[in-house]
Amino acid sequence: MEDAKRALLESSRDAACAYEDMAHNLRSVRGLMGRPGKERVCKHLKHVGAALLLTPTPEPFSDAIGLALIGVGTIAEKTKPLTLAGLSEEGGEILREVFQFSGECRTLSSDRQLGWG
Repeated sequence: MEDAKRALLESSRDAACAYEDMAHNLRSVRGLMGRPGKERVCKHLKHVGAALLLTPTPEPFSDAIGLALIGVGTIAEKTKPLTLAGLSEEGGEILREVFQFSGECRTLSSDRQLGWG
């Protein structure tokens, strides 16, 4: 009976840890998700980049980082937020490309076996 109690307690602890990990991961993903049709606003990246670029410093690192932040902010504003529908579409496109590539590889392999390639 004691062994069963210990096993049940250990199992419930494992389930609680798995639940906490899942909740943490969902909170992380929720920050990436957006509403369909909503655009990103990344002006804060551009502002920080401009501040680094315009601040007089003796080392050139702040200029490079500032330019990078401005570029990332500009690119991020042009991309659409991540949605579940978008993830599904992107996954489908990737799978189609993989299957198309594997079909092309099989064709090349069979052409070589026949002496055509």
